[in-house]
Amino acid sequence: MFAIDGKLYAFSMRLYRLLVLNILFVVGCLPIVTIGASLTALISVLHQDKRQIVSSFFEVYRRQLWSTLPYLFFNIMSVIFVYSLRIANTGDSRWMYFVKLCFIFFVLMYNLNLYVTHAYHPKLGTFRTFQYSFFLTIWSFYKTVGLPIAMGLSVWFLYKYIGLVIIGLLFSLPLWLHVRLVNDDVERVEQFFVRVGIFSK
Repeated sequence: MFAIDGKLYAFSMRLYRLLVLNILFVVGCLPIVTIGASLTALISVLHQDKRQIVSSFFEVYRRQLWSTLPYLFFNIMSVIFVYSLRIANTGDSRWMYFVKLCFIFFVLMYNLNLYVTHAYHPKLGTFRTFQYSFFLTIWSFYKTVGLPIAMGLSVWFLYKYIGLVIIGLLFSLPLWLHVRLVNDDVERVEQFFVRVGIFSK
C-alpha cells in the first residue's frame, strides 16, 4: 500500500504536484499581465506530466510570456462583455436566462481553451489559436460546461470547512480535470485541421 508503485503513493505524488503547481501559478500571476503565461505553463505541465515541476513550469512561463499577451487582452474584453451580458435584462423568461447562461459559459470556456490550445500547440500562431480554440470549445462544451459551476460551488460550500486545502487546489485541480476532459477533443480538432489542410502531417 505504501510502496513506491502503490496507489496511495501515486495519489500522494499527484496531490503534491497539484499543490506545488497551484503555488507556482499564483506566484506567476502576481504581475497581473503574466496571468496568461502562468496559465499556459500550468496547463502545459499538467498535460506533459513531467517530473521536474518547477523547472518545467518556469521554462514554459518564460518562453510564452510575450506570446500570451494578445489572449490576455481578449480575456479582458470577454470579461467586460460577459459582465454586460450578465446584467442585461432578459425579462421573466427562464428559457432566455438559461440561453444567456450557456452563452456566458461558452465564452468563458473559449477563453480558457485559448490557453489549452496554446499549451498544446505553442507554434500555431494567434489567429489559428483562436480558430482552433473555437472548434475545441464547441466539441468539448458538453463535457466542460459544468466545470465553472463545480469550481464555484466547491469554493462557496467547502471553503469554511477546508479553506486552505481548497485554496491550495483552487486552480490546479479544476484545470487538471479540464485538461483530462478536453484531451481527446484536442486530438479530434487536430485531425480535422489536418483533413481540411490547415495542418500538415
